[in-house]
Amino acid sequence: MKNRNSSRSHFPKLIHNRQFIGLLFFIATVCIHTTTFACNGAIPGHYLNRFIDNKNGTITDKMTNLMWQKCTLGTTWNEQTGLCDAEINEFGYRIVDMFTWKEALARAQQDSFSSNNDWRLPNVKEIGSIYDPACLDSSSFLAIDIAIFDSSPSRYWTSTPSRKAIKLPTDSGNFVYVNSAYAMAFAHPSLGAKISSIDSKQAVRLVRSR
Repeated sequence: MKNRNSSRSHFPKLIHNRQFIGLLFFIATVCIHTTTFACNGAIPGHYLNRFIDNKNGTITDKMTNLMWQKCTLGTTWNEQTGLCDAEINEFGYRIVDMFTWKEALARAQQDSFSSNNDWRLPNVKEIGSIYDPACLDSSSFLAIDIAIFDSSPSRYWTSTPSRKAIKLPTDSGNFVYVNSAYAMAFAHPSLGAKISSIDSKQAVRLVRSR
């Protein structure tokens, strides 16, 4: 979420910080094109060699028997390079499509990537299975295997609704309670399953059962 500082004197510094953080994320992403990235297999809970790159923009997880789209929606699978192409914004972040929760559920039903028409939004347990703190190190601040998946610092929607309502301020100074659902945060320091307003915009990675 982009927060604006009301103080003009601090605004240039805020932009500078955004650009610097964006640059770090861009460098970490580009590095996987030219270097070998490996998650720390010694950390409990990490399973080496569990993913199969099907070379068609899909990834098979041998542990869960799920098939994932390698690319975040809004990026494009490049068959020649085996990578996910994306435009870069002014702050150095990869541009991905962002959806409200209901939009994400509807978009999943319309997807037919790789000639499969049973893609869906993963539930919180399923997307949690590719959340991997063993991948956090000095070369990546993302808790996901970036040698296998592309990723974004945005949260990723799940199909799992939350029973908790979120209290949000209104322009009039009052508060309103809105429905929420779970989204997975892969980017350090905000990690793990978080509840988000169903009207907030989050990224999407689709999954299907094999």
